[in-house]
Amino acid sequence: MRANRLGLNRRAYAANLQQKKIKIPRPSKELAWFLGVLAGDGYVSSLNDKSKCYRALLIAISKEFVNQFAKIGEILFGIKPSLRNYNKYKLKGRWRRYYECSFISKRVVDFLGDWKEKIWYKTLKNRFHWIRNNRDYISAFLSGFFDSEGSIFYNKEKYTRRVVFAISYKEGQKVIKEMLEKFGIKPKVYQKVIQIDGKENIKKIALHIESYILKKKSLLELVKLEL
Repeated sequence: MRANRLGLNRRAYAANLQQKKIKIPRPSKELAWFLGVLAGDGYVSSLNDKSKCYRALLIAISKEFVNQFAKIGEILFGIKPSLRNYNKYKLKGRWRRYYECSFISKRVVDFLGDWKEKIWYKTLKNRFHWIRNNRDYISAFLSGFFDSEGSIFYNKEKYTRRVVFAISYKEGQKVIKEMLEKFGIKPKVYQKVIQIDGKENIKKIALHIESYILKKKSLLELVKLEL
């Protein structure tokens, strides 16, 4: 409909949209959080992508998480994202609702660089090194990564407190481990996860990491009540 109003066909409208001017964000906690999300569950298309569809994307089952990604991204880049939701068939005859947010812009992709699973740590080092030199930025980055790839387990009766980051490649594990250690947190690195156990470690997690996913947020709050 927008393409029709502008007198463009669909392909011409998409090309016009991708070239739209954006704001270039400065270092901030919001940008650090956005990049933490991309390092976990996010996706940024390559400038060499043959489809020529340039976008920064998040797909998740948490509506509040995707909405926050959309809100922060719009503030950072000054463009409105494309939002949609859909049901996708899962195992055992169940369907699950997914929420999707896309920032369609070649300029956004050019600014962000490569955030593929085994590449993002290089992009972080080369383009956004300022994050690792500031505790507030580190906290924000870890918060975004936590909502993307983190889990928290809390059982008061059994006195179980555990945080797990799903991350299987050594270079990425090293980056997250070093960030956690900035706050005195002592993680254990396994083949496919980083695991944090113990009352004191989890208290520090709760003090320095926030969540926009309601279940994770409520569990972090329970930990804070013990302080």
